[in-house]
Amino acid sequence: MDKLGAFIKSTRKQRRWSLRDLANRCGTSFSTISRIENGEDCQLSALIEIASAFNIEVGDMLVAAGFTNGADVHRLAALSLARQAMELGFREITLSEENR
Repeated sequence: MDKLGAFIKSTRKQRRWSLRDLANRCGTSFSTISRIENGEDCQLSALIEIASAFNIEVGDMLVAAGFTNGADVHRLAALSLARQAMELGFREITLSEENR
């Protein structure tokens, strides 16, 4: 989480936002943002809100932070979409070779 926290802090500072600015944009507390930037574990929902404030996808943020690679992100996205489709009642889904 240290790399991700450093990426978030760096991106926030590039935009010249304070901790409070980012927290307000995310609808969370400034102490939550501070903990994340300092490498503490956090909820996925917080990462989604931070990525949204930065106007980037969570997967892209994880890749940019060096947390994972693009292929892993695409694979996880495909699996997530498949799970969502099954929950909606779709019975059969075909994934392209790229997303397997």
